[in-house]
Amino acid sequence: VVALDTRANALVVAPAEHTGCLGCEVPSANWLVTVPPRAGTRVTAKVRSGPDEHGAVVVAGPEGGFRVRFTAPVRAVTPGQACVLYSGDRVLGGGEISRVERAQDPTPWDLEPLGAAVLPD
Repeated sequence: VVALDTRANALVVAPAEHTGCLGCEVPSANWLVTVPPRAGTRVTAKVRSGPDEHGAVVVAGPEGGFRVRFTAPVRAVTPGQACVLYSGDRVLGGGEISRVERAQDPTPWDLEPLGAAVLPD
């Protein structure tokens, strides 16, 4: 499953090579730090309730939220799931994913900061 189309009451499915997620957007985050991470900050991210941590870079974000670019495609990320950012063991904040960018998206969504992200060394 790569998307849920609530208007059509349908699940959108795709082959496995289309399920890798390059990045996601959380428009409204619950920050647990006084200063949210700035663009270019390396973090780890957990998606859903699983134990796996994924390398990521904060690339931009709507005011009060964030967008991240994963350092490697992450499978099974969909809108409605939680994305939580960490710095080491410290929780920075998180929120509900509103949009994702797929690795093999036939029609990439227009989120220029994700497409233009350059990972710092």
